[in-house]
Amino acid sequence: MASISYDPSEKNSYQLSVNRRIERPDYTSFNPYKYFVNLLVSFQGNPYMQPQYISSVEFTHGRKQWLYNSLSVSKISNSFYGYPMQNDSTKETSNSQSNIKNCMVYSYGVYMQREIKKWWMFTFNLSANYVDFWGQINGRDYSGNGMQYYAFVNSQFSLPKNFKIDLNGEYMDPGKVVIYHNTPRWALNLALQKSFLNKKLNLTIGVNDIFYTLRNKNTANYLNMRSTTSTSNDTQRFKASLTYNFGKIKVQQRKTKSNEEESNRLGH
Repeated sequence: MASISYDPSEKNSYQLSVNRRIERPDYTSFNPYKYFVNLLVSFQGNPYMQPQYISSVEFTHGRKQWLYNSLSVSKISNSFYGYPMQNDSTKETSNSQSNIKNCMVYSYGVYMQREIKKWWMFTFNLSANYVDFWGQINGRDYSGNGMQYYAFVNSQFSLPKNFKIDLNGEYMDPGKVVIYHNTPRWALNLALQKSFLNKKLNLTIGVNDIFYTLRNKNTANYLNMRSTTSTSNDTQRFKASLTYNFGKIKVQQRKTKSNEEESNRLGH
């Protein structure tokens, strides 16, 4: 990775970075043995999976240290992708892994964090991606493109008597990913914090995904398969925590040698 920065004034800053990296598939993706989720759905790895190579260029402009805009272009060679195949006679859907030869990603992002009032801190993050891909799936030529969006908004309110309210929402539109068409998802989260004993004791209670809307639904229309999948995860949760700060204690982290990449491939 290489980057260069230029700060002509306190109001403006510029950064240009170039990055190239390699990502290897995890060991589950290599496993050629089939395992069944149920009688009609199975998964099987591909021992011929290749690493994917990502080359990217990104330009970022900062304004007054609270507003940042970025543009980037990424080229992914041998992009990872899982795909389903349907057996019409047995009605079994088998999921496997493959590499798509080429994928281009054009991205725009904006990040803003500013104190609107002394009692109101506002944060906004938006990412928009245009994805264009072409290659083969299971030996057949395939190409496609689509837009993907992600937005996050957070407001933190400081109230009298050491109360704080944290309200945030997120919106995700994965769009079209190769053979899948995904529906948008969103969620609203709320947390309330109260401090005691000169802010040493903190009590927080909150709810994630208040309306239980962070559900995943996609459709696929590929070869002989027409499918609709809806998934509901454990995203709606009530949380409560109590923490106490005993003082300024410096904890020195012990340096350990580890290979993070290998740990990720093992699924840790």
